[in-house]
Amino acid sequence: MDTALQIAEKLSAEIQTLDVAGFNDLYAEDVIVWHSYDGVEETKSDNLASLAQLFSLVTKVYYDDIRFTETENGFVQQHNLCGQLKNGAVMPSIPVCMVARVSDGKITRLDEYVDISKFYALFT
Repeated sequence: MDTALQIAEKLSAEIQTLDVAGFNDLYAEDVIVWHSYDGVEETKSDNLASLAQLFSLVTKVYYDDIRFTETENGFVQQHNLCGQLKNGAVMPSIPVCMVARVSDGKITRLDEYVDISKFYALFT
């Protein structure tokens, strides 16, 4: 079974594939994903749909300057979200902090602290 840090590394690699299937495998069936920008707790299917929507807007997306810290029940990951939109615009570097709980080799909760106003500004 993967350690929490191995799961964090897989999560970081998976974002680059632009495919939600890998996230499906990393998430527990009852995972909750919360975002600071809207305060909404998403179910697994809701979050996979959100990721699919993001992936439909970009040609590439990746995490830069990744820092992992293992915790008693998971991990904290800090990174910058980077990428390029399908229209060729380069996404601004967006700082993110994720706090994850892991149980039995799956992410059971993911709290994501991010200000996505820079991303939305690309569409206004």
